[in-house]
Amino acid sequence: MVMRPSAIEGTVTLGANPYAIVTAYLEDAGEISYAGVATATVPDGHYRIGGLAAGNYLLRFVAEGGDQEWYNATSTVAAATRIVLAPETTQSGYGADFSGPTVFGSIRGAVTDEQGDVAAPGIAVSAYAQDGSGWDLVETTLTAPTGLFNLTGLPSGVYRVGCEDPSGRLLPEFYDGAYSVAGGDDVTVTAPAATTGIDVSLDRASAVRGQVRNRLGVPVGPMNVYAYRQYGSAWVTAGTAASNPSTGLYTIGGLLPGTYSVRFAGDGAYRGEFYDDRHGDISTAQTFTVSLATTVSAIDAVVEPRNTLAPVTTSDAPSGWRSRTASVSLTATDNQAVYATWYSTGGATTTYTPGAKIGITAEGTTTLRFRSADIVGNFESTRTATVLIDTVAPVTMDDAADEYDGSEKVIVHLTPSDATSGIRRTLYAVDGAAASMGTVVEVEGVGPHTVQYRSQDAAGNWEATKTAAFTIHAAQVSVAGADRFGTCVLASQRGFAGGADTVVIATGRNWP
Repeated sequence: MVMRPSAIEGTVTLGANPYAIVTAYLEDAGEISYAGVATATVPDGHYRIGGLAAGNYLLRFVAEGGDQEWYNATSTVAAATRIVLAPETTQSGYGADFSGPTVFGSIRGAVTDEQGDVAAPGIAVSAYAQDGSGWDLVETTLTAPTGLFNLTGLPSGVYRVGCEDPSGRLLPEFYDGAYSVAGGDDVTVTAPAATTGIDVSLDRASAVRGQVRNRLGVPVGPMNVYAYRQYGSAWVTAGTAASNPSTGLYTIGGLLPGTYSVRFAGDGAYRGEFYDDRHGDISTAQTFTVSLATTVSAIDAVVEPRNTLAPVTTSDAPSGWRSRTASVSLTATDNQAVYATWYSTGGATTTYTPGAKIGITAEGTTTLRFRSADIVGNFESTRTATVLIDTVAPVTMDDAADEYDGSEKVIVHLTPSDATSGIRRTLYAVDGAAASMGTVVEVEGVGPHTVQYRSQDAAGNWEATKTAAFTIHAAQVSVAGADRFGTCVLASQRGFAGGADTVVIATGRNWP
């Protein structure tokens, strides 16, 4: 069998108010919970709250002009009359009267800083009235330069008073010494009297600050940063701030003492993380302690990019040996944007200017090292290019003598050397003939001779042509006859070719 819901109805005498809100709360085992709401409007002020289960109910009436009361004409929930609602019934006659003149009271006091003797101007002071099991904000004012405040327009009732510094310099606090409305002390207002002496001394708030950067050390912002405070096994958001786009710095103020962690929310370019480089949920976060009236600094983050593809840098460095200095350009490409390119030729690392030429003048082998990073901090691995420079010509030596006696063939050895790139080839020419390549030169024939030669190194440097000049003399022959006459005849025979027309023989007769 399905039971029909019950209802509560009545009439509100609105007076000058165009409407009033009527809220029903179910009371069960001392707990008060919202059950339903209706609006009483002109001209008759009738209301009806349906869909209710059987049970004990409280009714709260709030007029548009600010007057409020609990049924039956009481200012506190504790004094309110409970309505016992039977099953499947509509119970009537529960109303309120807002037609008479409104009488208000006030709450007065002073707010000072943590020393208790320095006025705290500009502090927001608020009065809260109980609404069922919660507390609703009903009135707010700011402290004067003297720190004094006066909360006016309060009907008779029980209130809680909270103070909050808009600048975040001082901690929020509820009278007297509580950090939440639930822990605050009751302040009773009996209209039209003023309740005085509600003084509050605010502690200086704590703060957390740090910097958000990427792998390059470049500031990242704006990125939302959240501070979480631990309450038992739960974590509650205690404050938030955005990092500065220019500096990456952030400060989260207005913090209570306690155990904290910080989350860097990330954005489209960077992954989120917890302090200190922790990924996952808050259970993995690194915690730290915030003491009263202190600022915890250096809660920094180096955030990781979402896109991890690194740039690619190429060079136009020449290959092989060259006989002059080199100018090298670097070109970096990336699917986002290149932040910078760096290079080194063996000394300090230098930032490369796009389009510039890197001059390489050193003799021998120079290793150019370079790499780039993109704007979110992806670094490529170091790349290298080898530049080979040799501007000095080789040197070739010969072992030729000035004179050669009694030899019909002479061998001259050429010895080239190059300390940098090495020898590519050696050319020589004998007595002006066509050039040949090699380092061993054979020369034949009695008489004067020349060997011209030069060498080229691997870089293409030619040395100046050198000349080795020498003379080959005929071999000396010893002859001996029976006597001087016979020796002379024999020498003549050997010295002239056969068939000579005339042979003059010097006999040596009459030689002194």
